Amino acid sequence: MIVPDATTALRMLGAGDISAVDLVSAHLDLIERRGGELNAVVAVDRDRALAEAAAVDEARASGRDPGVLGGVPMTVKDSFAVAGMPASDGRRSSLSTPSEDAPAVRRLRAAGAIVVGKTNLPDELGDHQTRSELYGVTRNPWDPTRTPGGSSGGSAAAVAAGLSVADLGSDLAGSIRVPSAWSGTFGHVPSHGLISKRGHLPRPLGSRLEPPLSMSGPLARSADDLALLLEVLSGPGTPGEGAPTPARHAVTSLRDARVLVWTDAAAPTTREQSDAVARLAAGVSDAGARVEELRTESSDVVELFGRLVAGELSYGTAGSPASWTDVERQLELSEQWTHRLGGALVIAPATFGSAPPLDDGPQSGRRYDLDGVSMPAGPVTSAWSALVNTLRVPSTIVPLGLDSAGLPLGAQIVGPRLGDRSTIELARLLTEAGLIAFAAPPGW
Repeated sequence: MIVPDATTALRMLGAGDISAVDLVSAHLDLIERRGGELNAVVAVDRDRALAEAAAVDEARASGRDPGVLGGVPMTVKDSFAVAGMPASDGRRSSLSTPSEDAPAVRRLRAAGAIVVGKTNLPDELGDHQTRSELYGVTRNPWDPTRTPGGSSGGSAAAVAAGLSVADLGSDLAGSIRVPSAWSGTFGHVPSHGLISKRGHLPRPLGSRLEPPLSMSGPLARSADDLALLLEVLSGPGTPGEGAPTPARHAVTSLRDARVLVWTDAAAPTTREQSDAVARLAAGVSDAGARVEELRTESSDVVELFGRLVAGELSYGTAGSPASWTDVERQLELSEQWTHRLGGALVIAPATFGSAPPLDDGPQSGRRYDLDGVSMPAGPVTSAWSALVNTLRVPSTIVPLGLDSAGLPLGAQIVGPRLGDRSTIELARLLTEAGLIAFAAPPGW
């Protein structure tokens, strides 16, 4: 691991302990030397990255502001437009070289981040494993016979292995949440509309519309980094447009926190996954927080989510499987959720358990074993994402340690709509208390 996280890197850069050129060069060299072991980073722009890093160093040396991310090497999911670099949704037919950055990428660059590469994804972003027609399969740095998740699988693998300090990913049905959990990183799925997702395939890169359900968000190695990236990335796709803003964080210490531990009959997990969440909840309680149970049965929400997803994916076709009644119901559920929390935050599983083995077949034909019960892969992997994303609320994904097979498990901290700063702050407090932490995969 070249640097622990972006926060540490910025401290070192500011103190003159390392130059941006040296930091970016080290990451590019690691990608070149070992990137093929994972196939997470599928395109690099060495010349531009080093030129931008040199400009950051020059700005610091002359006393000019290099930006709040000045010199931090980042990767970007291949589905985002990055000017001068290839972009795709995994299929050869989608490959192009955009001339403009997506709005979220533009914000990163304006803050001084250095885009060192693009990360792999599954075809049409349609799988929780990452295998594309263009670039092939991406492997999990904890176990190369396992998947890092998807669709932001290249993102999570790159961040976990230290090939980049952070990544810009996207999420519709678990595409940040699942890879973060399975690769052992932090991640943030923001309140819907907080971070622009324009300039993102498979929608036309020039579309002026923000998608109705999916989100863009960061993957990183610390809660501090997520807080930093949230402030940089939040805002409208076009300057001057209106956009929601995150509320001030409402939690200041674990002793003042009220935390609900969520289980839902429609979102099964393995025993090891539920035990890991329970251990975290016990630690939160021991630290002085008020901890309560939240038990629900939300199969109707999962069904609604399926129709909303189909509606988003129907872009460019006649008709939509989702109705205005479904959208009204979604907004109603979001309002009810915020009222139900009453100022509390929620801890829940990120997905059913740890990363499954790589599988060449389509997701529709896969099944996963949950403590002796065979379940269809897609629904059981995305169930916790369906419950949260339907609500349009924030979810901060945190590492929980390893299961008995030595694979990462993850939880999510869920809040009210626009409570993004609060969910990230709780993750920071949990880190400060020693209850969660990023760990580098062995050998990386």
